[in-house]
Amino acid sequence: MCSNKTKNVRQLTIASGFVLSLLVIPGLASEAITSIIAENDTIADAVLGQPDLAQQTRVSGRGLGGPSVYIAIDKSVTPNRIYVADSDHSRVLGWKNLKTFKNHAPADIVIGQPDSISEHCNRGGNNPTAASLCYPGGLTVDSKGNLYVADSSNNRVLFYQTPFKQDQVADEVFGQFGSFTTNDDNGDAVSESTLTQPTNVRLDTAGNVYIADAYNHRVLMFYSPFLASDIEGTGDTTADQVFGQFGSFTSKEINNGGVSAESLFYPENINVDAEDSLYIADSGNNRVLKFNKPLLTDTKADKVYGQNGLFTTGECNTGDTITADSLCSPEGIAIDVNNSVYIVDRGNHRVAIYTKNSISASKVLGQGDLTTNDCAGNGAVTLSAGKNDFRPVDGYGLCYPGDIALDSAIPPNSPNVYVADGANHRVLQYQPSPVSDKNPTLEIKSAQSATNVLGQYALTTNHYGDFNSRTFSFASKQGEGAIAIDKSVTPNRVYVADTFNNRVLAFKSLAAFHAKSPAAFVIGQAKAYTNEPNAGGEISASGLSLPSGVAVDSVGNLYISDTDNNRVLIYNTPFSSDTVADKVLGQLGNFSYHDCNRGDNLSSDSLCFPTGLRLDGKDNLYVADQGNNRVLKYLRPIASDDKADRVYGQNDSFTNNACNMTVNPNTPLPASADSLCYPNDVALDDASNLYVADWLNNRVLLFTPTDTTADSVLGQPDMVTNVCNYLGVSAYSLCRPRAVIGNGRGDVFVADNENNRVLKYTTPLTTDARADRIFGQNNQFNQALCKTVSPSTLCGPEGVAVDAADNLYVVDAYRDRVVQFLKP
Repeated sequence: MCSNKTKNVRQLTIASGFVLSLLVIPGLASEAITSIIAENDTIADAVLGQPDLAQQTRVSGRGLGGPSVYIAIDKSVTPNRIYVADSDHSRVLGWKNLKTFKNHAPADIVIGQPDSISEHCNRGGNNPTAASLCYPGGLTVDSKGNLYVADSSNNRVLFYQTPFKQDQVADEVFGQFGSFTTNDDNGDAVSESTLTQPTNVRLDTAGNVYIADAYNHRVLMFYSPFLASDIEGTGDTTADQVFGQFGSFTSKEINNGGVSAESLFYPENINVDAEDSLYIADSGNNRVLKFNKPLLTDTKADKVYGQNGLFTTGECNTGDTITADSLCSPEGIAIDVNNSVYIVDRGNHRVAIYTKNSISASKVLGQGDLTTNDCAGNGAVTLSAGKNDFRPVDGYGLCYPGDIALDSAIPPNSPNVYVADGANHRVLQYQPSPVSDKNPTLEIKSAQSATNVLGQYALTTNHYGDFNSRTFSFASKQGEGAIAIDKSVTPNRVYVADTFNNRVLAFKSLAAFHAKSPAAFVIGQAKAYTNEPNAGGEISASGLSLPSGVAVDSVGNLYISDTDNNRVLIYNTPFSSDTVADKVLGQLGNFSYHDCNRGDNLSSDSLCFPTGLRLDGKDNLYVADQGNNRVLKYLRPIASDDKADRVYGQNDSFTNNACNMTVNPNTPLPASADSLCYPNDVALDDASNLYVADWLNNRVLLFTPTDTTADSVLGQPDMVTNVCNYLGVSAYSLCRPRAVIGNGRGDVFVADNENNRVLKYTTPLTTDARADRIFGQNNQFNQALCKTVSPSTLCGPEGVAVDAADNLYVVDAYRDRVVQFLKP
């Protein structure tokens, strides 16, 4: 859409009366039009929360997916570079400096995708290319800065010649007979030239390549594949040695011959030390095998970690006991300059550290000791009282870590340790510290905290993908969100309730829809990258929990439905003051109360799960008190008390809260002009007529200012019918309407949530109950599907708003975006 760098806007009026804005980049020919924006149609013109109107992504150059994340340190340059295989997004990210762990800069290069916001396997195509990846696994860098990537789902390993200096297109391929456009596995014809979902790749000091061919239950070795010599087998991508199959290139048996020093079961990871000894993470057998200089000896392991020194057992945590000698689904392996061995013990959510020659771990990262295996951020922890709780994500814990890497160090100092904490969507950096005041030797301490993080903005978050003040997470659970336009200033401001992130984002101008600028500030959270209920603390004037309604009065004061805290908060002009609420409705004026109806005290000053909010021309507030099946009207609450002055939906009684439906929504009781059932939103027109999105009654009710009995209905043939899509999807029907808004011309817009559309009713009080225009279904009133993301489709529309120019804004919840329609 419109770029903040675009100038020379030309307008063209065509016969239909539409206005087309032709946005031309200076310096290009006039034909080089970057975008065409048409007013008065049903195609969205701009978007907030997504890079463009054809995308639905949380991907950027900063965030990571998971749970599979792999890392490699490029020690060929100083400062070292870092590569991260972001498997879930089918890409490899490269940073030119390890300082990124502190400054959270975006990646400098992206391999496997055309840009930093794309994420599809093979770039969305059916066949691979030299420029694509599909769920890549482990990776490594040689002494010259060349990169090797196990492109797992393409059944190949790719070689990139110095991608920071050259390009991000692979130069050589293993496993596909030299073809970059095939991704066949070996099928029944396993050989020295085939691979099936390889998971990792490593090199020894002579440039020989080792590949963990996991699904063939073997590790392959290639003699110097890119430099031919007098040694037989060099100079090609045909394997020269095999581990795990008794020397046979045509066998792929699990534990061929039984669990032994020569068998493998899903070897997930590998590494080679400075003496060219090979380590294999034999994950299916819950062990790590060491082969002492195998190119000079044989393919029989000489040492085993994780099975108490036995080569014939393969249980996870033998005897179900977590100890310094046990492993469970080990993956990453690293060996430092002091010959200490670091094993990523994935199933035990830890890194076990072994000193030279020992098969019993002496240190641990990710756990408090060597006898626990709590999953931080995702897994349950059994407390001493026998109750389950959740261990929060922090710098100490890990959850399903998958890979490990070390940077340079001078003995006897320990290197910095980098751990891919997959389920927490991050890479952690552990820095060594002095042994003591008297001993300056740097070493990693057991159970220490990570120092810095990549993929997150803090050690206490574990968001999937990027999470900041440009993104929303409406779709993450139930697809809730709301939007309000502050018309008290020009240009208008924007507030968006990002419900399940427990925050409201404030944008200082509608230009944010084009500039993709971050929010000016965040309400309900201490930082733009946190999303804890009540800001991670006690109930207060500073936190929020599932806010689902926002409104702004005539002078710029903000109102928020703090839904899960059963209250409405009022903020005095937050753009010129602060983000701490100044008044609370529904909790007797106390910011520390949060009970629904304050226990059983249903009254005019109680609330239960309030949602939609609106203000009329006199700054009277209307609240959809959803949990009480009513709408409340407060007369100028910012300047008066916190009691409601009128109630809709309960026959004028503040002490009733019945829904007109039974517990079973398939056997509804008759609705009426006086009843409501889970009203979700409210709206007012210039004449103070009230519109209520009566959610579970599948209708919108219209109330004139004189009484609390509805005068008209949208979505149903009469006041007693409340069936979803009565007589089918049409211009007359509604199904679970979530939001309603009116513009300055008397038109009404309804977010018809389960029909995945927004309906426009032209002056509904003076015409019939038929919608006149539809958004999100390509102008088809009889369609209701959630279709592919585009400027013409909607999926689960949740909130609606209009600005001072009568442009329409829709929270397109299941697309994690807010879209703008110009003068629709």
